[in-house]
Amino acid sequence: MEGETWKKLRQPERRDLAEGIFFEIAAKFEAFTRFCFHYCATRRFKVNKPRAEFIIGNIDGGIKRTFAWAEPSTLAARGLRLLA
Repeated sequence: MEGETWKKLRQPERRDLAEGIFFEIAAKFEAFTRFCFHYCATRRFKVNKPRAEFIIGNIDGGIKRTFAWAEPSTLAARGLRLLA
């Protein structure tokens, strides 16, 4: 490696590198926020990890693929009945 010089990256290579870095950081941030949201749902509703998954839904389908008891309108109605 002695005597070799670094070459400046061309524009397409710099763009691809920047996109790769951006998407890697975005994926890490998405995983972190999902972990935080999952943790908060577990603590707030005092449920175990699998139930919290149904409460928060998933990234791809939202709450469309959850059991009926985990829909916000159902949770709100049950909460009101418990307080009545």
